[in-house]
Amino acid sequence: MYRLRMQNACIFAQKQQKLQRSKRHFAVRCFTTTGIDASRDPLSSSFQQLANLHKPLQERLLQLGWNIPTEIQAKTWQAATDGRDVLGRSRTGSGKTMAFLLPTLQRSINNNAGIKLILLPTRDLAQQIDEQIKILYPLDETIHSNDHIVIVGGVDKRRELRRWQETAPQFITATPGRLRDHLEGADNAFVCDYLQNVDVLVLDEVDQLLEMGFKDDIDAIIQHLPQQRQNLLFSATISPKIQRELVTRGWIHSNHLFVDCISDAAATEVQDDPFDMEHDADNKLTTATAPTLAHTHVSQSHVVLPPHRLVTGIAQIVLTLLQQEDKNAKILVFFPTTSMAIYFTRLFQWALGRHVWSMHGQKSQMARNVTRQAFAAASRGVLFTTDVSARGMDYPSITNVVQIGVPASRDTYIHRLGRTGRGMDSLSGKGLLVLLMEQEEKIMNRELQDMDIPFDESLSRLLERPVWPDLELELTQFAHDMKQGELPEMVKEAESVYKSLLSIYQLQLKEDTVVETMNSLAAQMGLSGPPVLEENQAAYLGLSKHPLLNIHRPWKMGQRFDVGGRRT
Repeated sequence: MYRLRMQNACIFAQKQQKLQRSKRHFAVRCFTTTGIDASRDPLSSSFQQLANLHKPLQERLLQLGWNIPTEIQAKTWQAATDGRDVLGRSRTGSGKTMAFLLPTLQRSINNNAGIKLILLPTRDLAQQIDEQIKILYPLDETIHSNDHIVIVGGVDKRRELRRWQETAPQFITATPGRLRDHLEGADNAFVCDYLQNVDVLVLDEVDQLLEMGFKDDIDAIIQHLPQQRQNLLFSATISPKIQRELVTRGWIHSNHLFVDCISDAAATEVQDDPFDMEHDADNKLTTATAPTLAHTHVSQSHVVLPPHRLVTGIAQIVLTLLQQEDKNAKILVFFPTTSMAIYFTRLFQWALGRHVWSMHGQKSQMARNVTRQAFAAASRGVLFTTDVSARGMDYPSITNVVQIGVPASRDTYIHRLGRTGRGMDSLSGKGLLVLLMEQEEKIMNRELQDMDIPFDESLSRLLERPVWPDLELELTQFAHDMKQGELPEMVKEAESVYKSLLSIYQLQLKEDTVVETMNSLAAQMGLSGPPVLEENQAAYLGLSKHPLLNIHRPWKMGQRFDVGGRRT
């Protein structure tokens, strides 16, 4: 039965690779955003009223059915098209991408000589931005299809460089690490010379670029860029500390325009010292003054899984949401680890016969592109993912965002939640935080203390009731088959889930109940017992003497064993 479902899943994936969508349909789905209140800014009541918007761009926007700029787009337009540095902050799904793409395209039409370099934290986001550039090209001979290229890992580096050399693109969308690889490669002379022509540098999700270890890469890239260039930086989360670091590192000039569409503050002219503002000891926005970055119209709640429902509970939550939303259900489920996303994807496909999409770092770039496009085009479905989908990814009409476990930071929670309630879907959207144990509420209260995430009493009562008979039968049989050795690939993933979650929770909670909960999870996933932990890993977690762990202790010279095989 499982093998048949595996074959069906493969057939479905092959069909998805043949999926073709018109550019116009994709553009309308990707770019529709809620217009701002024109009464607040009469100059931005339509794109046609934006100063000096090039006629081919106006025509293209009309063809795409996109008429009204969002607040971030309207407030940054004049400065961006004038060539000023701009630092923009607005909520997820508020149109930040178009806030830098439109003025950049405008400049490319007015002056075709300069190179536009866009740096992003993930491959998937880079691919998505490149697709949006392609769609927005005006029907004009001044720009053609060879004027843009994606420079990311996961593809053949030599072929990528060869295409770069052959097409001489004006728009480069890249991840910092891969672009630096080219800068330091055998053919770096071409790359270094090419980057000397950059006149616009865009850093999207700039806070993530700082946090994900790209600082050195971007610093190295900037050394090869002209000093006289325009810098456009955007994110939903920009603290005073981040703003100060951006100037210090030379990623943006000190006299940039800071446009904040989250707080009540209007656009701020920043002088040579832009950092005279109140912040706490950690240089973060204080809880008292920090604006809520999540959309206020997205309802949020949390629930704690009963100890015996760690697997069936997650499955039942997803199936319940599918039933509640009926034909319109489009659900995004964030898992804390890749192995957990893979395990539950296979569980749904093989045990329950339910198709779900999956997106994670272990998939090839081509497979991720196919999945991203297929899920974006779908009117209904479920995507199991990791944080590769948390930033900037635009999946239209998401009804529910489910987060398994408390995210590593408040910003991550906000960006995940921001996948719903976007654009024309902004009047809807629900967020659910699923905790694997009661003690995890301590982490939630610490990391998300200023977020209003009430307890979901109704869903909690549902999880306290007996498991649906059909669901229990399917999952019990699946776990039995795993213990019988019929599904070795699932055993491998389940063991990886156990080890990764044990590390995550033990380092944060340091409580004995963590081991008990993880051992219970192992059994519910279909493992015959707790997976083997290496002695050094157990010691790192402070659990080297825990009696409930299965620790592998290598034999050491001079060590003796008693009759029962125990070390003395």
